[in-house]
Amino acid sequence: MPGQGRLIAASVLVMVGAFLPWLYTAFSQPKHPQFLWLFVVGFVALAGGLIPNQKIAYWHSVVTAVVTLGLTAWYLFQLVVEIIAKVGFGGWMLGPGLVLTVAGGVLAIQSARTLATVQAVRVEA
Repeated sequence: MPGQGRLIAASVLVMVGAFLPWLYTAFSQPKHPQFLWLFVVGFVALAGGLIPNQKIAYWHSVVTAVVTLGLTAWYLFQLVVEIIAKVGFGGWMLGPGLVLTVAGGVLAIQSARTLATVQAVRVEA
């Protein structure tokens, strides 16, 4: 079905981004504790991309988008407040894991939009 290929790509981005560094600082590389949650959500997205039911695939993509972007926003807010208090605006850089995870969430939103608007075609045998 249209949209499920994007959901599979989103699952790969989220699962890979969960294990890559999210932030580089001059002091150390902070760990993000939600990597396991994101890895599990990546598998939820993969299941939604492979399942032949359009409604179930839609809800898998919605759950993936909400959890991925919600955890990313929460982590960024917490981290930026902490980093700005310690380092200021210089001395830190976003890592590839954060970028891949956000891209996976955006792809999941696009997949949900496509799955919600496309009508399933039934083939008579």
